[in-house]
Amino acid sequence: MGKAFVEVYPYSRNEVKRLEEVERWEQSHQENIACKNFIEKTIADNYKDNRLHQDSANEVIEQFGYKRTAYVLANSINHKSSDGRFSRGNKEWAKNVYIPKEKDHLNADFAVDSHPTLLDGLVGQYHRAYDKLEMFDISQIDMEDGYYEGKVIAVIPTELSEEYFNQRDQIYVATSGFGCEPDKVGRAVFATCLGDGVRVRWDRSQILGVIKEEYIPEYAKQKLEELGYGNGVEGVPDIPIKSNSHEQSF
Repeated sequence: MGKAFVEVYPYSRNEVKRLEEVERWEQSHQENIACKNFIEKTIADNYKDNRLHQDSANEVIEQFGYKRTAYVLANSINHKSSDGRFSRGNKEWAKNVYIPKEKDHLNADFAVDSHPTLLDGLVGQYHRAYDKLEMFDISQIDMEDGYYEGKVIAVIPTELSEEYFNQRDQIYVATSGFGCEPDKVGRAVFATCLGDGVRVRWDRSQILGVIKEEYIPEYAKQKLEELGYGNGVEGVPDIPIKSNSHEQSF
């Protein structure tokens, strides 16, 4: 996207007092409100001839990014979860988006107040835009394989910054680190991105899991061969650390 987005802060206002990060929470909260207002204006401007323009969600995504757009849309549906004009699928999706509970009804500050049917349509457009990214999800993960070293792994999408919010920056080969094993105390997972070859340190909690072989794309297989893996994943080469730019703070 080529644009720097404000971080979606993952903790409640009550929690940030303990963490002494009130300023980060406030900045994110104000951006949530700005996104809510932008969505309302976008819907109002783009609803013509009894239909919502098909690029409406893209306008919001370009302005606020995928992560905050999803955050505000999910909060808006959750705020009106009893409204039957929202589809069951969108309600289920919204429930699975983690949004910290706030005191004093602070989450209502960024609940979109547009007509539910139009808002539901915008959420559908968001899903279609997100699907085009072809990000890996839990259905493509081998849930029985908790050992990462030498395996092709996916990072949890929300752990990626907007700059790297795409499939090629989500897929890695794990090279080392105590976090590669589920029963070790250490959490570090050192991995090489199969999109650009950058070596990164992740925390085990940020890893979605091992990608099933049938879902590994061709470009990733080619990168594995370039890195010296061939058909197997033994004998990991010594790859210089180029950057930690993919690593996230939460």
